[in-house]
Amino acid sequence: MASTSASDGFAFFNGIQYILNGPVGIQDATLEIKDTFDLTTFSHVNLDFEQRYKKFNYDETFIEFSTHNGATWPSSLSMQLNSQVITNDPSVQELVSLDISSYVGNQSGVKLRFRWKSDPSSSINPNVGGVWLWLDDR
Repeated sequence: MASTSASDGFAFFNGIQYILNGPVGIQDATLEIKDTFDLTTFSHVNLDFEQRYKKFNYDETFIEFSTHNGATWPSSLSMQLNSQVITNDPSVQELVSLDISSYVGNQSGVKLRFRWKSDPSSSINPNVGGVWLWLDDR
């Protein structure tokens, strides 16, 4: 990934293996950021990251937040990503900037993670599913 900050690390998840191995069940993977953040003095919080993403079939991507040091991940603190990406469009590297103030502003014990889910049982062809997802913090 030609990231502007690749030297400080990045995460990569390759779900394409699932289209090569025959039928699979629902896939659900997370990439959790190690750090915990104290945002009690910040009412406005913006998250910037670079990604390269290609959607296949029934893939869904999310960013999820915990305000309990990662002990719980409430669905009310989940934000869907890439919902406008068309299946099998070429992947595009892009900078994503999100206002996450309503999720974590003025909170302590904040953790975040990225989630990829794919449900091939909803597909006509259960042998097809997968995603390439690159995430890089900025």
